[in-house]
Amino acid sequence: MDFISKKLNSIMQKALIPMIVSLGFLGLYAADYVYSWVQPGGMIAVDPFQKGVILGIPSLALPLVSYRMHKRYPSSTVSRLLQINGGLVIVGGLVMVSITMGPSYDAIRAKLAAEWVLVLGLGVLQLILGSKSNKISSVQSMT
Repeated sequence: MDFISKKLNSIMQKALIPMIVSLGFLGLYAADYVYSWVQPGGMIAVDPFQKGVILGIPSLALPLVSYRMHKRYPSSTVSRLLQINGGLVIVGGLVMVSITMGPSYDAIRAKLAAEWVLVLGLGVLQLILGSKSNKISSVQSMT
């Protein structure tokens, strides 16, 4: 029995790694964005599209990997982190949408609309998966 609990604990810890990395990418993305108010270009000297690819895509994809890893052995910690990550993605997406509502962004607004829908949709998906897996883990802990 001790071997099984160690194995389950190992799986849960491995599922935490992508979540923590994802939150790190989100934090770095937010810090770069805030720093860009002071220093044009931000901390990372690449164009905004490349920043989105380098920092944004992993922060959207890694939680889905983590969810898949812990689906068989649900963990309330991973579920909560999935919800937090989804909430941060939604807030960040809404901030970006609100910033580009000015008249100087008319030309790029239509191009970015599809990206915003995708980002916000993935944030909502992460919230749903986190709450769904949280319910599963709470039911399993009762049995």
